[in-house]
Amino acid sequence: ILSYNVAGISNKKDFSFFNFVKNFDIFFLYETFVESKDFVLWEKYFSGFKLHWIGATRESVFGRAKAGSLYGIKLSKLISNIFKFVDIQGFTLVQGRFNREYFYILPAYVNCSNWILEFSILENFINDSPFKFIVIGDLNVRIGNLQSLPAEYVESRFNVNVNRNSKDITVNSKGKMFLETCDNCNLIVLNGRTGGDDDGQFTYISGRGSSVIDVCCVSCDLLHIVNDFEVIPEVFSDHMPIHLTLKLDTINKHEKLLPLLPKLPWTVLDSINFKNKLQKSVHLMNVVPNDVQEAVNMFVGMIKECATLGNRDQGISVQSLTKPRNKWYDHDCKLARNKSFKLLNLFRKTGLNWVRGMYAESNCKYKQLCVSKKKEFYFTIKKKFKEVNDSKSLWSTIKHFKSSNFVSSAVIASGDWVRHFNNLLNPRLSVEPVQYAPPLILESSIDETFKYAELLYVLGKAKEGKAPGFDRIPTEFFKNCPDNFLLRLLDLFNYIFETAVVPPSFSRSIIFPLLKKGDFNNVGNYRGISFSDSISKLFSDLLLKRLETFVNEKGILTEYQSGFRKGYSTADNIFNLVNMIKLKTCDKKCKLFCFFVDYKAAFDSPIRSHLYYKLYTLGISTKFIQVLQGLYTSTEACVWTPNGITESFRTQTGLKQGCVISPLLFSVFINDLHDVLEGGVRVAGVNVRCLMYADDIVVMADHPSILQAMINRMSAYCDQWNLTLNLDKSKIIVFKNGGRQAKNERWFFKGKRIETVSTYKYLGMHMTPKVSFTYHFREKLSAAKFALNVTYGSLLKSMDIPISTKYEVFRAVARAIICYGAQTWGFMRYDLVEQLYIFFVKKIFLLPKNTPNYIIYLETGAEPMFLFTLKLFLKYIKRALSLPEKRLPYILAKEIINRKIYWYDVCSSFFNKFNCSFEEFLVGEGGVDSLEGLFVRIKQEFRDDYIEKAQSSTYHSLYKDLRFSLDNHYISDDNNGYLMSNIFKARGQLLKLNCTVVRTEAQRYCSMCNMRAKEDVYHFIAVCPILGEFRVRCFGKGQLSIAELIDYLNGRDWQVLNKFIRTAGKYRRMLIEQFNY
Repeated sequence: ILSYNVAGISNKKDFSFFNFVKNFDIFFLYETFVESKDFVLWEKYFSGFKLHWIGATRESVFGRAKAGSLYGIKLSKLISNIFKFVDIQGFTLVQGRFNREYFYILPAYVNCSNWILEFSILENFINDSPFKFIVIGDLNVRIGNLQSLPAEYVESRFNVNVNRNSKDITVNSKGKMFLETCDNCNLIVLNGRTGGDDDGQFTYISGRGSSVIDVCCVSCDLLHIVNDFEVIPEVFSDHMPIHLTLKLDTINKHEKLLPLLPKLPWTVLDSINFKNKLQKSVHLMNVVPNDVQEAVNMFVGMIKECATLGNRDQGISVQSLTKPRNKWYDHDCKLARNKSFKLLNLFRKTGLNWVRGMYAESNCKYKQLCVSKKKEFYFTIKKKFKEVNDSKSLWSTIKHFKSSNFVSSAVIASGDWVRHFNNLLNPRLSVEPVQYAPPLILESSIDETFKYAELLYVLGKAKEGKAPGFDRIPTEFFKNCPDNFLLRLLDLFNYIFETAVVPPSFSRSIIFPLLKKGDFNNVGNYRGISFSDSISKLFSDLLLKRLETFVNEKGILTEYQSGFRKGYSTADNIFNLVNMIKLKTCDKKCKLFCFFVDYKAAFDSPIRSHLYYKLYTLGISTKFIQVLQGLYTSTEACVWTPNGITESFRTQTGLKQGCVISPLLFSVFINDLHDVLEGGVRVAGVNVRCLMYADDIVVMADHPSILQAMINRMSAYCDQWNLTLNLDKSKIIVFKNGGRQAKNERWFFKGKRIETVSTYKYLGMHMTPKVSFTYHFREKLSAAKFALNVTYGSLLKSMDIPISTKYEVFRAVARAIICYGAQTWGFMRYDLVEQLYIFFVKKIFLLPKNTPNYIIYLETGAEPMFLFTLKLFLKYIKRALSLPEKRLPYILAKEIINRKIYWYDVCSSFFNKFNCSFEEFLVGEGGVDSLEGLFVRIKQEFRDDYIEKAQSSTYHSLYKDLRFSLDNHYISDDNNGYLMSNIFKARGQLLKLNCTVVRTEAQRYCSMCNMRAKEDVYHFIAVCPILGEFRVRCFGKGQLSIAELIDYLNGRDWQVLNKFIRTAGKYRRMLIEQFNY
């Protein structure tokens, strides 16, 4: 697909231009300067294409015409079968089809001289349309390198980089408006984000300057069909052609791969029959084989035999149980539908009236059942959103509404997959293994046999919905096994534990490739996640529980390692880092030097003999280590590609892929790093050298030379333990209150200089030298909007889903993203955080962009986001002060309080403003709940401010006369989305009428009647004579007084008011469209 501002066709005398254009399957040419009378003269140059012309306009008889466009679709069988021109609401688009789904390519040219108006029309069209768009063209916007995407979502799914690069660093006001539209409409800019344009090339180059003003952006739902984007260097005009490639056929017919059986589904019938069938099967069970692998195969086979779909001879349709038409369409719906169809066929054969009556009754019940099931489904989802407590459960819940695409290139050969992950998981050894004589260590707390209670505990903690390994049995089956089966399984686990003879299947895993960023056809851009058999994960969970208990009881892990530990979190490390920065830089001349470390394939690098050695030195029992060695003896993996799985390969280095014990083992492996580094920073009498969260490490010092010495020790540590530091991603930030970087503030790792940067993303928080969170909030706001838009098409846009469910989605999806780290910064109010709620409300109620914030807060009755973040912060502070005195969050919090700086100073002033004592809250026994009075006063202050703005508004003059507290509120689960949207707009004077702030005074009058009155809410609902018949039908009279209108706007009858707005509005649109009013 070619998009090109050609700056006139008539000056293209060389046929090389036309040959260049005809190389593409679809082209969009702008500024052709060709008038409609001359179309026929140029069509011969574009033979072989179906053309669509937009004529240039002429304002004078002299000179050339302005603008004009030409679109073309190649007349080939393949292209013509997939693409065609369509006209929608005055726009000409190219409709495409991929896997039975339609998408639309929107060619866009926005003239600089009339940019605001033309862009507004384009924006409204995109915003109001339910389509998946590719927008491409000369938009005349400059957006720099802005629009970052949420890495935790995008990196695993799409062929794009999380961050954009651009040679044009300028951002103008038009660019900001464009980016806001992209965020609101779920559009992802491709410039500077793909393999073909990874450096963000200029699209306009002339004597006046260079810029990126030709842009391509696509709906998130279409990213999986994007192959590449590039800017082509050409000299036909000052603009550069931009080139988008879509992949329409990704099947590699020559690959020979092994098939992977589908995951055994847990069905409705399994919840009824599985447990009883398995219980009976155990009673008939023969002696368990002595060979552990045969024993495992027997247990797995029993589960499959008793599963509803494990035995396909039962005559049950797989599709009927696993692929319902809708997610809420279950077996009951199918039975009711079949009954209706049988009665319908019977009536068609017999023609009997009593059969027809039975059919009508049955069909009515079927439809009622569907409505009930749908409503029940969404309320169940609401409950699941309430239970979200981590990012994994968040995105797994979102998948109920969003289908995911397998983003993995079929162009990459199976051999390339194997070589890539073989090299990744078997890195070259740079050191010799440690030579030692393994001691005999006995430790009863670890060595005793597993108890039944332990097995039940790990089963209770096991997460459902996870992908299984080769056995294809998900955890749900094990969680529903009868006691007699679990007791036999426990015996097998204890036998393995006692003998250290581990089944080979426990050492196998399937690697699922995840695209990190860049070209999806480059195998080097993939990392992997691994899936193991569920039965092996249960055994590993038992080992993990034992190891965790031992490590915690013996106090093995240092206080400065927070990764994967009970009672520790990323919030702790973020709080520790930020508060240490504030404590060290409270004096103007003081600085804190931090080295943020990134390891290459950290979990895949440790030599296994080194790991066993360190475990022995920590007092882990010989028996436990031997079982680990059994798990690691013959580890092997294969790669899951779109068309099957590859051959297996051995993995001999690093921690076991997909094993639940691996994170804790790595924390134990690098536990001694803090002691090795020396140096560090002294705060409140404590020496802190580094903060660790598994392999996320930040090394800190208060003097440049001390930091360099610590980096040198880090280098020696890496050499000793086969760790490789990624210098491209490891950076230094100098935290300070101002000033330039000194000459001696330069650091080197193995002779290579380490880059000093102005921002670094540490555990999800963007850190800057002055600890300003503005950049962080901008990135999180964009990510939160992106997350909402991912679900918007199927959930937020639906007018049948309860409003309370949508709010739960907002709280679980968007609020969780933007409020990340509020335990550290939540005591301050930030406008960027508040903007997210404004965006959400405008989205679900279909409000115009210019809706005042005070109307949104007064109508929804919502409290500011600041109250939520403040509660998170205060709750965390109380938690920190309740920790043992040796814990770092406690030490730092006490030091901030003693020195009366940073959050203590801000909170003290804030509490005093509302006649409360922050000091009493800190020392008192009550938690955040004891501050309910404070929160009520804060919320009331915000509400009073909103009311004051409403009372002083000049444009929304009707709104100040309405009641802000409604007895029968229209925002309710009892009302559908259209009613709530219409009432919201009517009360706020936001209906799409002529009298709006964006129109001139002359354009604000009613275009239907001859009253010469401004078409505002009062005129539309109460007095316009053209709509009198609708008022008679709805209100029982032809006109309403202002008092009667206010009475309806205050809730006299929401249904009647909505009916009028809906029917009269439809009639108004028909008149305007047909008669051009």
